[in-house]
Amino acid sequence: MSNKVHPMTPRMGVTKDWLNSWCTSDLKLMSRFIIEGSEIDEALKELVKYSTVVRYSVKRPSINFIQIVFHAFDSSVLLKKGFIGRVKSRVLPIIGAQKLEVLISEADSSRVYASTLANQIARTLEKNKPYRKCLHQFIRQAKEGNASGARIKISGRINGVELSRDEKASYGVIPRQNFFGYDLDYYHAEANMKYGVLGVSTWICYKIEQQKRI
Repeated sequence: MSNKVHPMTPRMGVTKDWLNSWCTSDLKLMSRFIIEGSEIDEALKELVKYSTVVRYSVKRPSINFIQIVFHAFDSSVLLKKGFIGRVKSRVLPIIGAQKLEVLISEADSSRVYASTLANQIARTLEKNKPYRKCLHQFIRQAKEGNASGARIKISGRINGVELSRDEKASYGVIPRQNFFGYDLDYYHAEANMKYGVLGVSTWICYKIEQQKRI
């Protein structure tokens, strides 16, 4: 089971908040919200791959109102480049006449995020850089970000060989089942190579300072 369950799934509603949140008891609306949420996620994933966005969430406070919040480094740069306009041009054809609000907030620059690391590795692999050098380079970057632990896995037909395999690099502690002592961040990205697609998975872990019980 540990190889099939998304690392964030058991943490949702416990230590992590849902990234796509809405609530309804109407079955017709439920199916529409699920389809729209999936299409919006696919549209935004490709958009944020080459940007400084580290995380985004889609919320639906009411039936005809959608709010998308982006957390990014240098949010002022995104505003100057017309990022909000590009988001609306991709999302509005999906949601139709519904009202859309796009917000950008500043991310903590002292942390290393799994999404940023995975997208950087994917872009580096697409430039035909050696995968071993990528692994060690970005593990070192996670160490410099004061993470308690980091793990990187590259999967697929590495270097174009016939048989697919996994290449891994890690350091520190990556607890899989401890929900409250550590803040675990996970992301999966894809690198489009000439010989196929390589999967890049990253785990970043930060220890949470817990208050002593009296």
